[in-house]
Amino acid sequence: MAYKGITTITMLLFVSTCGSVNDKEILINRKPIIDKVEINNNREKTILNNSDTDISKYDTYLVETDQYTTNGVHYHKKYHKHLIGIARIIINKKGLSIVKNSIGFYFDTKESAKNRLYLGLDIDIPHRANFDNKPYTKIAAMLLKEHIDNILYTIHSCRSIFTEKEIVGMVIGLLWKAKGTKELLSIWIDKKDVLRYEDNKLTLDELILRNPITNNQGKIIRLPI
Repeated sequence: MAYKGITTITMLLFVSTCGSVNDKEILINRKPIIDKVEINNNREKTILNNSDTDISKYDTYLVETDQYTTNGVHYHKKYHKHLIGIARIIINKKGLSIVKNSIGFYFDTKESAKNRLYLGLDIDIPHRANFDNKPYTKIAAMLLKEHIDNILYTIHSCRSIFTEKEIVGMVIGLLWKAKGTKELLSIWIDKKDVLRYEDNKLTLDELILRNPITNNQGKIIRLPI
């Protein structure tokens, strides 16, 4: 009987200890999750921290609503303040030039799926002397690596937009001049890959390689990453 009693006490202590450890682990593991939610909420609040002056000042960078042929017009109106915030942050905080009437919701004409929308914008890159001595693909790869992180972070701060089923990702366009010719590339990024990238499950190179990039003619191209 004594032997059984000791065994029972030992088992109870073991169960009790395991329960305590698990509870501690849950509490420890929960904190980063809470912090991440708070960080994401703060990111979105920063985007929405617009004044009436901002709306009048940055509205010209948004797509004109009568240009939509998709349900993008609905999201444009619903998230108008988010779009204004994107313009404000990228121009004032990131120091980049946004092409006017370019912030809005796009669909990929190659897919002809008007119910799959991408939140996007075009960035005008100032001319550099070395642009004239490099091929298109090398300039494109260089500019993506220089700018995509900041732009992606700002756009993805609009977390509410990316909870919409029809919003499947983001499209970032980069424009520049080389030898007097206007050049363009657009990268169409799946929103799941954006999450993977922010969670350090994808490198920047992997993000670029996994998602389609189109040129001036809308043809998919490969870059020397």
